[in-house]
Amino acid sequence: MSRDLPGDLEPQPDDKKRRRILGLLDRRSWLFLGMGLAGILTVALIVTADESFAGINGMRAIRALVPDNETNHPVAPSIPVLGGLAAAIHDIAPLFFAPPADPTGPGPGTPSPQPANSPSSSVDPAASGVPAVQQPSLATPSPAATAGPTASPPNSAAPMSPSPSPAPAPNVALATDRGATAIVDLTDLVPGDSMDRTITVQNSGSLAFRYTLSAMQTASTPLWTDATDGLQLTVRTTGGTILYTGPLSGVGFVAGPTTLAPGTSETLRYTFAFPASATNGFQGLIQDLTLVLDAVEFP
Repeated sequence: MSRDLPGDLEPQPDDKKRRRILGLLDRRSWLFLGMGLAGILTVALIVTADESFAGINGMRAIRALVPDNETNHPVAPSIPVLGGLAAAIHDIAPLFFAPPADPTGPGPGTPSPQPANSPSSSVDPAASGVPAVQQPSLATPSPAATAGPTASPPNSAAPMSPSPSPAPAPNVALATDRGATAIVDLTDLVPGDSMDRTITVQNSGSLAFRYTLSAMQTASTPLWTDATDGLQLTVRTTGGTILYTGPLSGVGFVAGPTTLAPGTSETLRYTFAFPASATNGFQGLIQDLTLVLDAVEFP
């Protein structure tokens, strides 16, 4: 057996490989250094952006580390190289983060228009010489002054009822069963003959009445004027009560037997007689006769 030294078991690296490793280490150092610089630049950009845009609330605490204006930059930063880079970034950052200017906006010398309802846009009444027109103020009623709903009063007027038709006025009306027809024709009557006729009197009105009977003529002949040999008349009730008997011309006004109430009636019997003592002088005579019934209100 032979004993080998450690140097014999592990070959020593050559100088080229060592230089390569050192070169890689140097590259890593530069990489870390570059990453550190990038972090510092990022912080500087964020701080500058917070100064340019005050709307970033998260960076308010860092604003104390940034000067307020361009004239307050530190003259000698603690690290010359990094301080110069931070100052340069501080100057350039607003150009990148500032909002672009509106090309259509007003120029630097043109005053920006103000809204019509802004206080400064109103015309001073004293400067214009014309009194300003003031808009009438509308007073808002308080809730307490608002009138509540009021109930309408009930209709106290009684409902209109149809007026009854006026009752007919009371009247007196008399009618007969004969109407306008003749009750007797004495053409064939000879001396000694008689003729009976009946007439029914009716109360067709609304008032009670009593009535009277009379006889009228237009052409007088001995049949009318001769009280002895002329025509004779007897008026009686159906019960036999005689109301009148005598010459036709002496009837005058014969009162009816009773008072007729509305809707009632009674019948009278008339007997016309030609006396047997009449001579031939009465032959061929014609006599007209009209019986008249007059009603009188009772009582």
